[in-house]
Amino acid sequence: MTIIRLAICAALLGLAACQGPAPAGALPRLDVRSTLTADNLCSQGLSPAIELGRVPAGTVRYRVRFQNVGVLFGAPMDYEFEAGTTRLAQGAIAGYRGVCPGERQRFEIRTEILALDAAGRTLAYGVTNQTVTSTTSMLKAPAPER
Repeated sequence: MTIIRLAICAALLGLAACQGPAPAGALPRLDVRSTLTADNLCSQGLSPAIELGRVPAGTVRYRVRFQNVGVLFGAPMDYEFEAGTTRLAQGAIAGYRGVCPGERQRFEIRTEILALDAAGRTLAYGVTNQTVTSTTSMLKAPAPER
């Protein structure tokens, strides 16, 4: 019985650690809109399009985190990119690797974005979640390069 309790505690601690900390305090709210498509899954290499609103003055960079929060040990994927626009086109984040869910599984992707100033201080925080149910057609192989 003790082993089962230890296993449950370890799993719960692991789950709490995987969620990642949201910025503390009363940061201004950054509006975030992002839509995942089949092109953003399974290492297709195309980051989702992102639209931002209420971006504070002084923002020079964004830090974005994508995480599959529908699984016990979903590793976050962190990226940074220059500010300068409030609309990021699909595929604009270099090195993006999408999650690859199992066939016919439901999963939830959390997108968190921090607006940063020139010194790296957080000016605003925004988050959005999207639930997707994978299908066989979503899990297509990447197109061969020519």
